Amino acid sequence: MHSKSGQIAETTTWIVATLIIIVILVVSLYASSEISESARAVNAKKSIIFLKEKNADLLLKQSLFGFLITKNADGKTIYQSIAEKNALSDDEKSLAKDVFVNTNSKENSIAISVNGVQSLLTEKEFSTRGNKKTESMKINPGSELKIILQE
Repeated sequence: MHSKSGQIAETTTWIVATLIIIVILVVSLYASSEISESARAVNAKKSIIFLKEKNADLLLKQSLFGFLITKNADGKTIYQSIAEKNALSDDEKSLAKDVFVNTNSKENSIAISVNGVQSLLTEKEFSTRGNKKTESMKINPGSELKIILQE
């Protein structure tokens, strides 16, 4: 045995280093659990707000955006066409029927409305019962497009 004091110093260094690592791990676990709890609370509040939002429907919104960027026979997007004419042509209504009826259940009532002029896209009429979902988009200051879906 060369130096007993050298072995004691090295052992003490390793013990202290191990304790420091354990303390760091415990602190990081505590911090991550606190962060996840606060994030969960924030997400729950956001989810409640999102669910209370005016009948939000992601598929309906995506379908609406897809419909608006589709080009018509003139080579213009439907968005540009509505902005110019403030109305939908028959071809655009037919395309709307294909887009919205095929992406939603055929048992739903679906209508498209431009500036309050509503066109029913399905044979099923709206009823007083049922959950209505609405997505709308301002085309320009005087023009608004709405999709109304009733389950």
